[in-house]
Amino acid sequence: EDNVRLTLDAFTNDDVNFKPMNIGSGDSITVGELASTVQKLIPGSVIGYQPLRKAGEIHNRRPDVGFMREALHDAPVTGLEKGLRLTIEYFQNYK
Repeated sequence: EDNVRLTLDAFTNDDVNFKPMNIGSGDSITVGELASTVQKLIPGSVIGYQPLRKAGEIHNRRPDVGFMREALHDAPVTGLEKGLRLTIEYFQNYK
């Protein structure tokens, strides 16, 4: 919901003017935290992911969403768990 709304707003906003923009909450979570949240919402799900990266590699990434907030005067309101729940429900009903 938030991503679509903010992306459409960006297309029609003269302040954006085709400049690159990160759309998101600006929050950072680990892959393990994301996997745990998905497993909580889909009981019995098994998620495999690679071990931690080697020393010297980027361990986290937090995109700067300042331009999005400034240009659109808006920000996401749907939290990760609710967004995942809505996505899961959509695909469960999509079949």
